[in-house]
Amino acid sequence: MNALEISPLVFAEIQHQLPDDAPLFPILRSLTWIESPSYNLGRASVLSQLQWNVAPRLLHLSLYFAESTSSTDGESSRNPVILERIMEAAAAFPCLEKLDIHMGCRPISLPADILRLFPAIQEAYLDCTMRDWESAAHDEQALLELPQNVTIRTLHLNWDDSDLEALASAVDLGAIECLSVARAPGHCCEPFLAALSVIGRYASTELVRIEVDSGLPSNTAPVPFNGALIAYAGPLRLCHNLSEVMITLPGHSLALTIVELLSLCRGWPDLALLRLDFHPASPDGIFDICQVVREVYKICPKLVSIHLPGLKTLGRPFFHLRGLPTSLPLLHLSSNIFYSEHNPIDIAFALHHAFHKLIAVGPVLCPDGSDWAMVSGLFHHLRVGDSVSATDFIGEKNLIGSGRYPFPLSVCLASFNMGLAVLLENYYYSASEERQPGADLSDMLRP
Repeated sequence: MNALEISPLVFAEIQHQLPDDAPLFPILRSLTWIESPSYNLGRASVLSQLQWNVAPRLLHLSLYFAESTSSTDGESSRNPVILERIMEAAAAFPCLEKLDIHMGCRPISLPADILRLFPAIQEAYLDCTMRDWESAAHDEQALLELPQNVTIRTLHLNWDDSDLEALASAVDLGAIECLSVARAPGHCCEPFLAALSVIGRYASTELVRIEVDSGLPSNTAPVPFNGALIAYAGPLRLCHNLSEVMITLPGHSLALTIVELLSLCRGWPDLALLRLDFHPASPDGIFDICQVVREVYKICPKLVSIHLPGLKTLGRPFFHLRGLPTSLPLLHLSSNIFYSEHNPIDIAFALHHAFHKLIAVGPVLCPDGSDWAMVSGLFHHLRVGDSVSATDFIGEKNLIGSGRYPFPLSVCLASFNMGLAVLLENYYYSASEERQPGADLSDMLRP
């Protein structure tokens, strides 16, 4: 048996059968421990009766402190009991390498120093509010006698107004390699964003992956201006070994210029995945796709996935991506906002020919009829090697016949295989026809 999920009451019955000279679960690696009001949380826990020889090889412990939504017990009545359970777990399993703490419907505060009870811990998932032990109203003498801090390599924190300064006093944040912080729903975004700068001050070159998530749906309407991203993420530029940066903030409106973006990238030369997912606060946050791709790849040549707040194609008669090495490893390119004055057919052709490894463009969920949706559909045909015939383009007749886009150069280039006469018959429109302008950038930025 490598994993076991069992309630404390059932375990109490099994424990009566435990021989004195043999472990009950000799090869158990992972244990999920569940306590809830139905299990009489306030009574003496059978967890306190565990000995190291019950599961001598246990490496992963998940503690679930469930609570019914109708419970009237306050936080103050639950905290001491839960703290006691965690201390019991630390005494029973001193060699744990992975610890998960899951709370119920009402998150509670725990002293960050509780993590120092687990000296061998390498990974932690914390669904609770981390405080210093004084503000959490805990003065356990045992906590004061522990080593200064613990070294955790992977930390997942469901941020619920946690005190990251207190966490830094218990955990060596400079040793973390993978860090993910998700905001609990219903909490202010400003303190959450400020936590980014705290992380940056303590993180070091050990950090290779960081994920920050506001916890909001992707279609959340943006709130008023939240400031400049560089003010929050700037300290992370010192983490030079970062290979994955994912800052997902739906519902947030942040400023980011091309200069600031390149400044961030210069701190992350080994970057492979870049996701900056939020609403651009101004047109400066919608980058010319040709310029930004070219400049970013000069700094971060290993990038395989790029998602930016906004991309656009402007300022030239025909869209092309020249001057880029054909060996670029890009697999995915997308943005929250995509504004184009070029024909989606031309963009799909250019992306397909410029990035030989590219497999997808546009966000995973993009509205039907949007520029990204149209480019993505055409690009898919090209990538999978479908025979792009005149019939395929007839289905996109509205892209050209509407007058929004100029005649696609890529159609001319492909005309030898598709039949020039058929294409011209379906797509040619007089240059004297009035052109219908596309959406203005200011309209796209409006919440």
